[in-house]
Amino acid sequence: MARSATIACRLVEALARGAVPGAGSADNQLAEGVVGFTQLDPAQLTATRRAILGSTRLRENLVTAAVGWAEAIDEALLAGRVLPPELETMVDGVGPSSLDPLSAQVFARISTESPAGRNHRRLLLFAGAGAVAVALVAWLVVRSFGPESSELPFSAAGFSPACDGMMFPDAPAYKGGAPHPTVVFTTDYNQQLSGKWSTVQAIYDEQNPFSDAWTSSNPAVIQAVACITIDGDPHEPVSQCPYSNRSRPGPTTLPMFRGEFTITLYEARTGRRIHQAHISGEVMKCPKMVPVDATHVFTTPSPQQYLDAIGRFVDG
Repeated sequence: MARSATIACRLVEALARGAVPGAGSADNQLAEGVVGFTQLDPAQLTATRRAILGSTRLRENLVTAAVGWAEAIDEALLAGRVLPPELETMVDGVGPSSLDPLSAQVFARISTESPAGRNHRRLLLFAGAGAVAVALVAWLVVRSFGPESSELPFSAAGFSPACDGMMFPDAPAYKGGAPHPTVVFTTDYNQQLSGKWSTVQAIYDEQNPFSDAWTSSNPAVIQAVACITIDGDPHEPVSQCPYSNRSRPGPTTLPMFRGEFTITLYEARTGRRIHQAHISGEVMKCPKMVPVDATHVFTTPSPQQYLDAIGRFVDG
């Protein structure tokens, strides 16, 4: 756990300085490496950064954020994943007696909150970007041992199994006045890589008009989960998207079809359906990349369309 605490502390410090994956600097490479190793949703980096910088209590925020990431890193190590070289170098020779003050505080918190020999099957439930089937099996296993102090996921992104019928009895009820903190998931219908649920990146873009109720990273406040599915087969194309394929000479043009979507809002606690709406995607921006065997792409919903569809159930 000392190694996990150290990596997590270096990550949250980098995020506090503005790190994002893919931008080249050492901080950005660290963020990218940790996300790849834990297999968590990259959107959690943005959510963590918001949580760290969300108040003046920076030190407390850093510790709280690092605890969550340390547990995810420790879970990946328990699962047998090998640290990439840049992370292994960072913790070479690190032990409980050699921790810096921040890492020592996180290590102490983890050691207190997560006793030695904690049930690894329960950790699987916390994997926000893990396979839905594994999460469902883990849920059943955990419930068979009786109730525990909390069955909430590691982060808001860990509520994705709710889109496949999973309930989170320890989540707060959807009741009372707004706001109702909600996390929104969709599948990678344009990338067509996995079909797994992931958070909608546009919602976490600070340039878009979403309130804190849409972007909370705290799983303890999430009341509802919205799931977006694409409907039916493509019809008449509305545009064309040019791509280059190294295996073919010249550009490859793919038709863009109107994406027709159903968005369903569920209470996280009970799985109760709160509302359902239809969205006809109006954003005609070509995806930057698509699989080499892709035959078409879809338009996507705009930020305003999300707000129009379920905004009154989130913000009031």
